Amino acid sequence: MLRLGHFHPSAAGDVRDPRQLLLGRLLQHGLDGCALAARIRALRVRLLALLATRLRPPPGLLVLLLGHVAALSRLTGGASTAIVLLFAPGVAIAGAICFYGGSLAIITLAQTFFANWRATARARAVITTGMFLTALLIGLEGASYFLTLYSQFNELLLYLLIPWTAVNLVDYYLVRFGNYDVPSFFAFDGGVYGKYNIPALVCYALGIVVQIPFIATDLYTGPIARAVGGVDLSWIVGLLFVSPVYYLAARDRPTTVIVAERTG
Repeated sequence: MLRLGHFHPSAAGDVRDPRQLLLGRLLQHGLDGCALAARIRALRVRLLALLATRLRPPPGLLVLLLGHVAALSRLTGGASTAIVLLFAPGVAIAGAICFYGGSLAIITLAQTFFANWRATARARAVITTGMFLTALLIGLEGASYFLTLYSQFNELLLYLLIPWTAVNLVDYYLVRFGNYDVPSFFAFDGGVYGKYNIPALVCYALGIVVQIPFIATDLYTGPIARAVGGVDLSWIVGLLFVSPVYYLAARDRPTTVIVAERTG
């Protein structure tokens, strides 16, 4: 069921299966939780920035020597406990959403290849615990340069998501015009689409490759990015390359799906 370029949230309005509706609502709640966690984190960052302007010695040195929590405690005195407790729900919500989304992704990936496998409570606990231990090891190993590591991780995601975004937008708005057979997304054999969307997968791979010369990061800078003074143009190149190539590759494929009316 490895396909790329078939799903769009607005297509969920055609779903009549209660399980699919429930899944859509759970995903929406997950997105809402992510947005709330992001707002809380942004508020925390702004508050820390405001408090840092009053730190003596310089904030960077104090945070480096004591850590964020200790530096905050030094500044706020008796109010530090209440402030840390105020920040704690945001951290807990963000962590819970990350584990929830990650476990769903792993379960979905496993069921792609093993359709009859069902994630029991024990399996979900093992998956989540494994994710937690992996994240803990990465966090401990990269604690001294976490911001650099996090920035590099976000850059990697950008390079991977740009061609994916181009394929999905072109497929939805220019190729299929929002006309999808949603139950086929959940069929092990891919339903009317088959297991693989070859043009989408090929364009996705090409989109990653074509970005490489334009990448500008601490780990790697491509020759073209170096020639233009270290400006990262990879995301623009990825969008401009993948969009027309996928459109030309997919426009001759069947775009209309006729779905028989379902009765509940």
